[in-house]
Amino acid sequence: MQTHIRKKLDNFVTWFRASGGYIHQNVELAFNNDHGVFARVVAGDIAIAPHTLVLKCPHHLSLSALNAHDCFVEFPGYGLSKFPRDLLANARPQFVAALFLIVQRQQMHKSTWCRYLDILPNLPGDGGLPSGFDGNGLGMIDPPYLWNEQSEWLEGTQLETAIVELRDLWCSDWIRWRPVVQSWGRDTGISIDL
Repeated sequence: MQTHIRKKLDNFVTWFRASGGYIHQNVELAFNNDHGVFARVVAGDIAIAPHTLVLKCPHHLSLSALNAHDCFVEFPGYGLSKFPRDLLANARPQFVAALFLIVQRQQMHKSTWCRYLDILPNLPGDGGLPSGFDGNGLGMIDPPYLWNEQSEWLEGTQLETAIVELRDLWCSDWIRWRPVVQSWGRDTGISIDL
């Protein structure tokens, strides 16, 4: 594993543990291009007993739609968002979570989740870890509706219909909430235009 990737993983683990998360002492995070980030046992011949706690992530460390709601005042990362109440109350949670992730990535080094964001797969040249993206739509971060040649395999199937519906749902979310998001962006100085 490359040194800069190992450093990012170690920085994440240090932040995670310091922030109240738990990773068993005989487990480490690793990375490869086929699987991305994964956990593995590093204790050699020593087995971890069944039902042993190996990882625990407190809610405040998860990057979810709930964290966009500013409901944990002791957690400083929320000050970066202050999402519009109408959006939080009425948008799909998946849309709120995606928007929250975008904002946190834009704020990167100011974000409470900086160390986590630093190990997410990304497109080449955008920081983060490699995504496995090869230009043909085959990567760990490519939504299925971005596939090119692969979409031919799905023609006439129910999966093709589902992908079209999913794409349309995300497009309608953006069309509906774009004015709210852009107005909020002008007020906060955060620019989001997808």
